[in-house]
Amino acid sequence: MSQARKEYLEEIGMIAADVQTRHRDKAIARYQGEAKQAQSRVQQAVEALVKHQDASFEATYQQSSIAASRARGVIIAVVGLAILAGLLVSWLLARGVVRPLRHAVEVTKAIRDGKLDNIVDVSLQDETGQVLASLDAMQSALRARDDKNADSRGQIAAIGKAQAVIEFDLEGKVLAANGNFLNLLGYSLDEITGKHHSVFVEAAYAASSEYRSFWERLRSGEYDTGQYKRLGKHDREVWIQASYNPITDARGRVVKVVEYATDITEHKLRNADFEGQLAAIGKAQAIIEFDLDGTVRTANENFLRAFGY
Repeated sequence: MSQARKEYLEEIGMIAADVQTRHRDKAIARYQGEAKQAQSRVQQAVEALVKHQDASFEATYQQSSIAASRARGVIIAVVGLAILAGLLVSWLLARGVVRPLRHAVEVTKAIRDGKLDNIVDVSLQDETGQVLASLDAMQSALRARDDKNADSRGQIAAIGKAQAVIEFDLEGKVLAANGNFLNLLGYSLDEITGKHHSVFVEAAYAASSEYRSFWERLRSGEYDTGQYKRLGKHDREVWIQASYNPITDARGRVVKVVEYATDITEHKLRNADFEGQLAAIGKAQAIIEFDLDGTVRTANENFLRAFGY
């Protein structure tokens, strides 16, 4: 390229010299001859240089494309790996959170359904661990409550087997009664359910202020116990040793009254018979009573008349 350009410039210089010396024909002949050839060689050199540059540019472009393609592949791979790593970390975090939460939900449902022997993982120190620890404590408290309730139910069942038991609402109406009570008074449960307690007492007592006061005390939470005369079916007289017990709810409000009773009718009648016999003896004979030291305690009218006191 440089040599062809040099030769072309030399030819142009010679042509210029010919023109200046007025050798126009020689200048034209040189231009059409050696100069034209030199120009052609320059043009060929330029074309060769352009082709060389084009080839070099193409090669550079291809190399750049390959490098860009490789870089793009690397970037895609890195981004893909980052996404996978993010998904893996998210899955591990979600698993670490979801599994304890799922466990807490399962334990909650089990406790709700009455299953109180669940194994609860309380090793976690986060908020979920605090929830599980609370569930475990609640489960333990409910187990203790159930054990206590079972003991209470057992005692109540034992009392129910030995005594007559009847329940009333705060108005005095029968809610329930066990077999011992029904057998004692001769009723069936259907005959007395919803009936007022007054069906078991004499009409005069049921209408008295004393009877109203009796129920007012029970409604206010006062316990009452003693020996009571009651009427069974067909007004059969029954004597009971009983207690009337106001039952309260968790807030301390009286919700019902439970009566526990034992039949003492035979004992009561036997005592009445003894008292009658003693009264008859007292009417026929003179009777006086002394303490162990000989001091007079009491004397009947027959004795007093006999001795003038």
